[in-house]
Amino acid sequence: MPKPVITRKPKEGKPSQEAAYDLLRPLVKLTLALLPEPEFTTRQFIIYMRATNPGEDAYTQAVSLWKDNFTLGRQTIHGQVVPQLLREEGAATWVGYVYNDPEEEDGLSVPSRWLKPGYTYPED
Repeated sequence: MPKPVITRKPKEGKPSQEAAYDLLRPLVKLTLALLPEPEFTTRQFIIYMRATNPGEDAYTQAVSLWKDNFTLGRQTIHGQVVPQLLREEGAATWVGYVYNDPEEEDGLSVPSRWLKPGYTYPED
């Protein structure tokens, strides 16, 4: 007896980037509260987020959504997902790029500086 041909497509979940937003969204405000200074970088935000067990778990799951290329997953998380969540969920203000600071160069995104919600630079 011949094997049956199944023509149905497998059930697809959310796209990786959308699923990553859902995993990391609950951690944004919690992580902002952990940051000691009003100004921070994307890299510092990710370090503080990953310093908590829920943050590390969510980060690992988010990166793992790119099963074939974890580097691409990390680049997407660092360069697109986290900055977008900082704007939307955390109401953080982007204040520019970080130039000539080897500590901020992670090879995953363009180093950026942010201000926590409610903070501004003093006017000259």
